[in-house]
Amino acid sequence: MWLMAHLVLVLSQVAVGSAAVLARWGLAAHLTPRDMTMWRLVLASAAVLGLTHARRAPSDRRALSWPERTRLVMAGAAMAGHFWAWFASLQHVSVARSTLLVSTTPVWAVLGTWVYRRVPPSKQFWAGLTVALGGSWLVSGGPSAAMSVRTGGSGPVGDALAVGGAALIAAYFMLTSDLQVSLGTGRVVCWTYTAAALTMLTWSFGTEGRIPVPSSTGAWGAVVGMALVPQLLGHTMLNWSLVHFTPAVVGTATLLEPVVAGVLAWWFFAEPVGSVQAVGAVLLLSGVWLVLQDRQPRASVGAPAVRAEDSSSR
Repeated sequence: MWLMAHLVLVLSQVAVGSAAVLARWGLAAHLTPRDMTMWRLVLASAAVLGLTHARRAPSDRRALSWPERTRLVMAGAAMAGHFWAWFASLQHVSVARSTLLVSTTPVWAVLGTWVYRRVPPSKQFWAGLTVALGGSWLVSGGPSAAMSVRTGGSGPVGDALAVGGAALIAAYFMLTSDLQVSLGTGRVVCWTYTAAALTMLTWSFGTEGRIPVPSSTGAWGAVVGMALVPQLLGHTMLNWSLVHFTPAVVGTATLLEPVVAGVLAWWFFAEPVGSVQAVGAVLLLSGVWLVLQDRQPRASVGAPAVRAEDSSSR
């Protein structure tokens, strides 16, 4: 199970990393960040609801407490906010700059875990995170990424949106960590994906009085692709990983996303990969490896800690 847990965590980033390419296609097809987020979550939640209903009878499930329901709804809203903020940041700053700032997710996860558990991460964790963040900076373009602002965009606005997106997905990890154990990943994603979709549907209908529908094949391809690969595969595997790793470790693993996104951009858009990016990728992978070797107690918000070596036996 130890090997399976690590493999799933890494594979989740391969799936999630495809979101950058799909988001570029969606924006090119004139989808707004809100509509792209909404349809990604609506399609994913519909698929999860259908699969859950087909596999398990309602009588098999215990009733959720109100605190559990509240946390799941809050987590869903945080997930919706994360996707919208990231997509919106791409309208102001480059993909490299946005990805770099979204990569601060583990920092927020570490701080959140520290506040709730009152136990600081280990020195090995800090060392691995520092190396990984340095690698992420190089992969995302190094000094050039910090200067890249899209025509007509606002650097400070794009930066704030990207950092806000990072903090929101870290909050999602914190809110759902122990619920993955007590409720199961299937039930957690059923609730959170649905809550996220309803959040975006309510926002869209409340501001426009209607639900905008993608108007082209390219737009539908982008949202269907995002629902199937980065959402249903990537984020569901990330949720499952929270059973075996702390939110901080899962957050650190998300730093692999720029590497995957860079490889896909090279493959699909012939974007060059320079020596600086290659060195950054090596540093990033080394830092994430250090973090994954650190056997910290598994963190949670509302339940006792479970040590990583214990959770690996599940």
